[in-house]
Amino acid sequence: MADARTDGKATVAITDDRVAMSADGDASILVETPDRQPLSATERHATIRVVGDDWRANVELNADQLVELATALTAAEETKTT
Repeated sequence: MADARTDGKATVAITDDRVAMSADGDASILVETPDRQPLSATERHATIRVVGDDWRANVELNADQLVELATALTAAEETKTT
């Protein structure tokens, strides 16, 4: 279930031994939470999905990681210029 969605720009790079690929462009950024409440702090509390035309990246966050990211995003929002 998508709880939040926004659009932005993204760059993705993949390196596997001597082969490297990259893609950039418009992307959708989604934040999803599990349908059921996690039983422990180490379980997945949220997933961030970044989806481009021909690629996607998923980042799963446990409770501590979610708090750290939320704190960093709040700090970034508070320092924005208007």
